[in-house]
Amino acid sequence: MSAFLLCLDSGTTAVKAAAFDRHGRIVASAQRQNRALRRDGARIEQDMAATRDDAFAVMRECAAELGGTLDGILVTGQGDGLWPLDAQLRPAGHAITWLDGRARQIASELQDSGALDEIQAVTGSRPTAASQSLQLLWLQRNDPQRLATIAHLL
Repeated sequence: MSAFLLCLDSGTTAVKAAAFDRHGRIVASAQRQNRALRRDGARIEQDMAATRDDAFAVMRECAAELGGTLDGILVTGQGDGLWPLDAQLRPAGHAITWLDGRARQIASELQDSGALDEIQAVTGSRPTAASQSLQLLWLQRNDPQRLATIAHLL
């Protein structure tokens, strides 16, 4: 009986799954387009429940085509952004994607104050408006009620 590896990628434009055999050949694949939710101005969000449902759907489609066992699942996704969960591990509102620009003003303020240089000296990286830390700071300043519902971050 053949064994397969299932790879899931929740990217910016689509949720994709592909099953690979032991020789690295793609033996099944499926995808669903992501639906970015464009809000006022530079806000770009994503419905986390819809993304989850799409991920399950493409994985089911691939698995249905396999004639063997699944040895493992590899998951990748968008690099930055805020994917919040509540204490019960349910989505705490929509994800704030890495394309979202609502924290640009905060990034500018931190740049002007020299704080970005200090952060980079300590962490080795420089946060941008797409960074989870600045998106959380934006929520703290602009939507503290939503921030209070967040218990976990993906």
